[in-house]
Amino acid sequence: MLLIHDALIQIRAMAYSRKIVAAPDATGGDYHERIRLIADVCENLPGYLRTGTAASPVQGLQSAWDNADEIQRAWLRNTLTQHGIDIAGLITT
Repeated sequence: MLLIHDALIQIRAMAYSRKIVAAPDATGGDYHERIRLIADVCENLPGYLRTGTAASPVQGLQSAWDNADEIQRAWLRNTLTQHGIDIAGLITT
């Protein structure tokens, strides 16, 4: 839920301000593309986070990581690091 929460905040902020936010490594760039990248990387996380599913949140994170490009992986890593979560202990890179 933490990733989804941060994604929604960043997407809303970029849609309102019409510029990239919370991405120190992104200079210039298209905020539409950044919104798409964040939405795509989080697309399948909610299914894994629902109670009653066979998959665990860690499996959902692993799936998101496996299907992410480098920019999306950087977003996942940075977002979790901001909350004190070490991604190295959770997924296989």
